[in-house]
Amino acid sequence: MTSLGFGEAMLRFSPLTESDGRGNPSAAAPYLRAVGGDELNVQVCLSRLGRPGCLASVLPPGPLGDVVANSGGDAGVDVTSMMLREGADVGTFTVQPELRTVFYQRSQSAFAQQREGAFEWDAYLAGHETTFLHCTGITPMCSAAAAVNWTAHIEAAAKAGVPIICDLNHRPQLGTLEKLWALTEPHVHNFEMLVLSLASLRGLAALLGVAVPEELQTGAAEDTPAWEELLAALYTTILERTAAGAAEGASALRLACCFKIRTGASQRRWSIVVDAAGAHSTAVAAVLHEPKDECGGGSAWCAGVMDYFMENGLHGGCGEAASRGDNLAALCQETAGDHSIVTRAELEATK
Repeated sequence: MTSLGFGEAMLRFSPLTESDGRGNPSAAAPYLRAVGGDELNVQVCLSRLGRPGCLASVLPPGPLGDVVANSGGDAGVDVTSMMLREGADVGTFTVQPELRTVFYQRSQSAFAQQREGAFEWDAYLAGHETTFLHCTGITPMCSAAAAVNWTAHIEAAAKAGVPIICDLNHRPQLGTLEKLWALTEPHVHNFEMLVLSLASLRGLAALLGVAVPEELQTGAAEDTPAWEELLAALYTTILERTAAGAAEGASALRLACCFKIRTGASQRRWSIVVDAAGAHSTAVAAVLHEPKDECGGGSAWCAGVMDYFMENGLHGGCGEAASRGDNLAALCQETAGDHSIVTRAELEATK
């Protein structure tokens, strides 16, 4: 086993036309149904590269739960070892292109209704060769019980010496960034990498008192050393705030952010990773691509970074790891749906 993720896997609905069915009998409209969920996306992506892992989650029994579970199982992800089948509903999200947003229905899902202490993390980690834990800030915001179990799985991984990559992945629909950071900060000293979106980079900087230059406050802007300076300043602040955990490994933390600029159908993608040695940017080797889907890129980026570290070890190589993440994210978005179908051969061809 190579990796473990704990999170909600959901059904995704995306309109195939501009019609939403108004005026039609039974509001009939064509939609694409797919399966998504960041933690599952990462496990599927790694499995396609030959590194099958495990998803820990909660799904209801019945055909809809089966659809979600089978999407991971068919890709080679272990969806049985840590899968609870209880509750009544599957979480769903609907893409709304005209509003450039996503509508979630998950508050009554089986995952949100999970029980505290439902997972035997210590026993699982002791019985499996787990080389990475991937987590996101989505899970602890789903419910109070999910937050307790999320904390427990991070603590178990840290105790077992399993490296952890955390994508903060703030979802405003689930709660404030302040609440998410309050849940996350106590564990930062255990992370190998904390990944931020552009919005979370700005928001977390403001929350922690790091000034955001005016030219970086709107849009992705063009690549500039100011992004590296901002990320480095936030990195230093986070380390200072987690000084109590420094003896346990806070200095090994890496802070990352991905950037995208869209021009028509084309997108330019690059990333920056800051560690104790400084900033590592892939801007000079930015990936140019034409996304067919807006979802899945962030999950694929994390999977690419994890794949690099699994292959080369955890020391150094931040720029190369980020570049692999960029390429995998771009390839993932060449097809519709959250799940990546990129093979090892296709990823290797980008070198």
